[in-house]
Amino acid sequence: MPSTTRGSILISTANDIGTTLVDKLGGTGYTPDEWDSAANLCGIASADIEAALENITESTPQGADRGSMSIAKANSIGSVLNKKFNTSRGFKPSEWASAISKLSPLPERTASGAIAHITDGADTVPVKSWQVTLPASLSGYSAIVCTKSGKNLVNGYTDYNATNKIVEPVFLKAGNYTISFQREAAVSAIYVRKGDTVSLVGDAYLYKYNTTFFAFNADVDGYYYFQLYRSGSSTTWEDAPITNVQLEVGSTATTYEPYTAPTTATASLGRTIYGGTADIVNGTGTDDTIHYELGKNDSWSAYSGANHSFWHNVGTGEDRPIDQTKLSECICNHLTYSTASPSSAPDFTFLVQGGQRIVVTADSTIDTVDKFKTWLETNPLVFTCPASSSTDFTFTPLSPTPETPLGVSNWWADNGDSQVTYRADIDLAQ
Repeated sequence: MPSTTRGSILISTANDIGTTLVDKLGGTGYTPDEWDSAANLCGIASADIEAALENITESTPQGADRGSMSIAKANSIGSVLNKKFNTSRGFKPSEWASAISKLSPLPERTASGAIAHITDGADTVPVKSWQVTLPASLSGYSAIVCTKSGKNLVNGYTDYNATNKIVEPVFLKAGNYTISFQREAAVSAIYVRKGDTVSLVGDAYLYKYNTTFFAFNADVDGYYYFQLYRSGSSTTWEDAPITNVQLEVGSTATTYEPYTAPTTATASLGRTIYGGTADIVNGTGTDDTIHYELGKNDSWSAYSGANHSFWHNVGTGEDRPIDQTKLSECICNHLTYSTASPSSAPDFTFLVQGGQRIVVTADSTIDTVDKFKTWLETNPLVFTCPASSSTDFTFTPLSPTPETPLGVSNWWADNGDSQVTYRADIDLAQ
């Protein structure tokens, strides 16, 4: 259980700390329980630390009134200040306001894409937001699996045989990556292979000869593994062992960093949406779609002038019609979207009219409503379409809030793109 031990602090000293934090970060005030997290949103350039430490002063006491605060919280504030000033000297409560006054708010930055790739993150500072954009889906989303990793995405290699070394399968979002390693003698080839199990049978997805690094593009989300191949005439692995294997985001091999295991968390949306956004740090989302499941029991009518087209009015009772500027973004499980009129539309296509009427064109064998409903018995239709307006919702955010490590990190969701707003390290952001 957390310690309940408390100490005392002059009210005037506490007021100095609170005023200094407001001066730095804005807001209306900060309770003692918030002082450590607030100070953690600030930083100082390395070049300025020495002079700052030499000019730390104590708050001037005003009166004798005192309040109490948790010793554990006091220790946490001291730890944050030690981290910010890269020191172990410690700070007395009477020095906290002066120390904080030497800091500046950490600059905010945004990284986005299939992987939000951060290169200048501040050390153990919570991100401000992590918004995931979910593409239109027929099955929907009720939860988002979120992953944060370090710079290096692979944990070395596995001994395979005298000719090959294998980097075990790793899940990658579609995008650009570089694999690199160190070796005294060049390897004969690097093969990039797809799959979640190792098999050296068949053609490689991508490959490059006589190199110790290879930039490549993963064309789809999925598992990939890497074969480091040595020909029979090359120096043996034992004479020239591989070290510092690294897989990183981007098209350039950079300085090696050891692998750290990624962390994964699941954010439950508390509902099912079929497309939209979800900020998994702040627990806010938008539902941007309308979802329809239509079968034989729904009201279908023959479309006049088209002998195998049928329509259903989905707008009845709807307060959000389909967005007529984005009709081509509608998707269906059995049909493709077509802009052609029903009288000339290709077989098994659909059209949306007026933001509320779905028109389905079957084929010439399905030329009556009864035949169409019979077809629907084994082919129920599922549609997801952009809505004319969004519906906001809230859900329980991730807890604790994910933090950036110092420098490079990678952030992604199991579906969709990520946009992470974070605080950058002052030195790295320059």
